[in-house]
Amino acid sequence: MPKTLCKEFKLLGELNGEKQELLHILENRKRSYHLNVDKMLDKLILIPVNNWGNDKRIAIIFFDFN
Repeated sequence: MPKTLCKEFKLLGELNGEKQELLHILENRKRSYHLNVDKMLDKLILIPVNNWGNDKRIAIIFFDFN
């Protein structure tokens, strides 16, 4: 795996100041994830936790919101 590729990440949704975890990936080995969110949200928050190497940089390639 590329050392700067995001290994662990969380996706949170926030509504009226209340956060809810929508997705938590511990060992990202895929290029993409599809997630249906059937609720209204004020914010989506991506939290990259670590990567596959010891580098502080974490590559986030693309986000698509449909």
